[in-house]
Amino acid sequence: MPKFSIIIPVCGNQKLTFDCLDSIKENSSNYEVIIIDNSAVDIWPPDLHIIHNIKNLGFPVAVNQGIKAATGEIIIVLNNDTIVTPGWLEKFEAHLQNYDIVGPVSNNISGPQLVHYEAGAAVSDIHSFSESLSREKAGAIYPWYCLVFFCVAIKRAVIDKIGLLDEDFSPGNFEDDDYCMRAIEAGFRLGIAEDIFIYHLGSVTHKTLNIDYENLINRNLTIFQKKWPQWKYQKMQLKCLENCSPAIAQKKQTLALVMIVKNEEKGLARAIESCLDFVDEIVICIDNSTTDNTESIVRQYTENIKFYDWADDFSAARNFAHEGVKSDWILFLDGHEFVKKSPKLAEHLAFDCDGLLCTVEMENGMQFRNPRIYKNGVQFFGAYHEIQRTTKLLPYIEFLVKHDRDGGQTLSSALDRNAQKEEQMPRILGAQIKKDPKNHHTLFHLALYYQGKGQFRKALKLQKQVLKISLYKGERWYVLFNRALCRLSAKQYFLAFWACLLADDEVFGRWEIAKLRGLIYMSAEKYQQAIESFVDSFKINTGDSSYKPWPRDDAGTWNLIGECFYNLGQYFQSGIAFGEASKRTDTEQFKELFKKRADLMDAMAKNFS
Repeated sequence: MPKFSIIIPVCGNQKLTFDCLDSIKENSSNYEVIIIDNSAVDIWPPDLHIIHNIKNLGFPVAVNQGIKAATGEIIIVLNNDTIVTPGWLEKFEAHLQNYDIVGPVSNNISGPQLVHYEAGAAVSDIHSFSESLSREKAGAIYPWYCLVFFCVAIKRAVIDKIGLLDEDFSPGNFEDDDYCMRAIEAGFRLGIAEDIFIYHLGSVTHKTLNIDYENLINRNLTIFQKKWPQWKYQKMQLKCLENCSPAIAQKKQTLALVMIVKNEEKGLARAIESCLDFVDEIVICIDNSTTDNTESIVRQYTENIKFYDWADDFSAARNFAHEGVKSDWILFLDGHEFVKKSPKLAEHLAFDCDGLLCTVEMENGMQFRNPRIYKNGVQFFGAYHEIQRTTKLLPYIEFLVKHDRDGGQTLSSALDRNAQKEEQMPRILGAQIKKDPKNHHTLFHLALYYQGKGQFRKALKLQKQVLKISLYKGERWYVLFNRALCRLSAKQYFLAFWACLLADDEVFGRWEIAKLRGLIYMSAEKYQQAIESFVDSFKINTGDSSYKPWPRDDAGTWNLIGECFYNLGQYFQSGIAFGEASKRTDTEQFKELFKKRADLMDAMAKNFS
């Protein structure tokens, strides 16, 4: 077994450190511990390796000091507010045979490293949960581009090649994101080990030192975005998967297109043809109540045709369509959808998972993630807004499915589908909630339905229920975003702003929240604050972006800034903003409109100067 160097930066909270050290002693072998004391006041037992700093130099500096003093082949960076669990180092060693940087899962962490944990804080409870998880997830690991350095294992070879943490991020935050990006860029493999559980209290040092967390995050986010602009950040996300891609198995992974359709003659050929270059099998299940030319179109592409009687259950229909499919994987599309992008599909099908989270883009530009590609054998559940029962999902956000009712359905078919939706949504989802009041997925979609109908009280009530149940930060963020929109529509500006604050607590720093704050201020006629929020929205997202409620529209945002300056009587600044909007729009009509606004503001500025 290789030697591990466990580096623990501390700043006060000595009791927590001793609890952490006790857990290491109980559950580890062949290791050294290096404590970097940023408090300059604690007294330590003489047998501990302590690096004393006369003042708090911050997390990145402390970690770097520890790395320089370390003699191990594997570096573990560990927060002092953690409890490690039996076999943790042995499991890290096993995963590091195929990966270069590995993070565990935890009870208190952001992103996909979070696991649902309801046991107590007693060591026996922690160990019991860890052992159960380890049995269930034995050997399981999957690629991920951003690991939280509350606990992380790093091969010495990584440090030798890319160096230490960037101390510009001191006292801390985003230094781990930055290190992950640098490692990915250098070709190293990053992954989350699902069978290693580390108990974590979370943010104890920040709370103890009364650090202004929000200002610190904003400062370091700016540094991070300068180093990793959006295009480069997204490139590293894809490269992370490429670095971890296993050698393509000798047996090619096959993919079937499976659809359930009714009266889809307008868009069906486009949907099927968008997949012909990469699918090995096509199975189409046709509703027996179909009255148009759907069947004759289907027969041009496949003989694998099924027929079914609609029974008020989308899951039952999809599961029936799956029966007899021979391919390893399944892609599902609706008749008014089509695949726009499918890069590196073979590499993604080779991953050890049972679902790939693809991007679905709606007509209004809103995007969300959905496991449209999943292993054969995965079943759907839920009569309406059905979802697959998967156990391990990996991101494949580059695979883009376009939802296009306008271009993919005839008017009569669209009207029929809308009428069906209006009748089925409240009835079927209402029945599902009555049967299972804690089904957050159903509550979530019924809230969206009532919000879209303008029935904000019903939507707010359902959103509140979702927030009591859901543990998924991305979903909670999206619910709070929509809650803010409901409050804004009702001109409840304080409550709308409060929902934005809560959304930031779930996923910090999303540009959509900054822009929404701007709209709230603007509606409340607080134009200076609106301008500041709109400018803040030009940042990029580095947190969970599972849901993208708005397409990026910087031209539109500059137009809003121009309107705010106009309302403040600052015509010169308004003209500059409208000019920026004109430069950034891709639409000639709007380019001309914004240019005219800019010229008008320039004229007004001269007249009033």
